[in-house]
Amino acid sequence: KVLFLWAKVFLSGMFLLVWLGESFQTILLAWACYGLAMALESGTLDAQLINELKHQAQNCLVAKFISNTNRLDLIGALFGGVLGSWLYYRLGIKFYLVSVLLTLVAFLAVRYGYIEEVTDSSKQNLKQSLSKQVVTGFSELKHSRQLRLMIALTIAGQFFFQAHYQLWQALFLKQGFNKEQFYIYYVIFQLISLGAYSLPVKLETSAIKRWYGLSLIGLLTSSVLLVITDKMSFLLSYLVLVFIFTFFEYFSNVLFSKTVSKTHISSLTSLRSSCGRLSSLVSLLLSSLLLTYLSVKVVVLLNFILAMSASLGVI
Repeated sequence: KVLFLWAKVFLSGMFLLVWLGESFQTILLAWACYGLAMALESGTLDAQLINELKHQAQNCLVAKFISNTNRLDLIGALFGGVLGSWLYYRLGIKFYLVSVLLTLVAFLAVRYGYIEEVTDSSKQNLKQSLSKQVVTGFSELKHSRQLRLMIALTIAGQFFFQAHYQLWQALFLKQGFNKEQFYIYYVIFQLISLGAYSLPVKLETSAIKRWYGLSLIGLLTSSVLLVITDKMSFLLSYLVLVFIFTFFEYFSNVLFSKTVSKTHISSLTSLRSSCGRLSSLVSLLLSSLLLTYLSVKVVVLLNFILAMSASLGVI
């Protein structure tokens, strides 16, 4: 809870620096605050709530909790994107003050509305030194093949998501789509992600094999259609890929949260998040380098192929 609150303090600082700052150094400091806020928030309240479900013998509700959390995040992002666009044209840079106000609301809601449950695992964490928690956390990771595979799936998925988030508009322009309709495609992406997060996650071997077969067919078919210049075939295949990789991410979150111990869930969740961010950085650096020599479509396809090959190998 304390880490979450500090994360909101640094996030507010980022918004204020962007609003007040004009120099490159100020913007750089603002992004440093943003990175620190994201790092502090990772593995805090979400990990605590999952631990509480496990402590109450409600392990079956973990998947539902993650599903609802992800769907609420997407709804918030969709609403925030629309509201932010509207406010920017009316308030200009001052709309960052609205962001500060909303962050303050979140801070106060958690500060006074959320009572952190003290469990045996949280007491144990407090008694352990930081170095001992790191050592024991890595020991658990070393002896758990499922945890390592889910971290690997997170790393692989970032090559798809970063290419998608950063380059989809350039790619759609290259394919001849009207830029005035981009907001429609953005909404469709969010709705598809909501659908993926609404699917039931079953961890039985038969269910995993069935999903693997369907995903393999979907990925291979979409890869072929993505190369075709026909706009509808391209769009359909692209949407299928967004759906499959979003479900992979959801599946990875559920299996990781159910497998990791209550003692190390915060530290290992942060480690998994850090691995994902490093993978994002590698993907962006690789894409920026390739874009100087190759077309945007080829670069996106290379990222997608790498993500598909690695993800199927992990699953």
